[in-house]
Amino acid sequence: MITSQIRARVRERAQNACEYCHLHQDNSPLATLHIEHIIPKIHGGTDDIDNLAVACIDCNLHKGTNLTGIDPETNALAELFIHDAKNGKSILSGKASIWPARQPRAGPRFEY
Repeated sequence: MITSQIRARVRERAQNACEYCHLHQDNSPLATLHIEHIIPKIHGGTDDIDNLAVACIDCNLHKGTNLTGIDPETNALAELFIHDAKNGKSILSGKASIWPARQPRAGPRFEY
């Protein structure tokens, strides 16, 4: 279970903006940004703070429980997330184009 303290820490880390497209909560007055699992629980993801991200409703619903996508350049199956051995965390892969119709931008949490 994700506690209110963990939710607050995730929002603070993300500066209250979607960690995929960087939409700030102030620019989404009708929908509260979600706290979502980067690696979904159905695929073994945990409630650990490093597996949680702030996401706008569009990014959260678009990603869903996907862990992979089709690379439009090669038509090969590609992982959406890779394990960053430097910090031991799962991060967005450098192939942002594999997100169907969604292009996350680089930011303080995810570097491409």
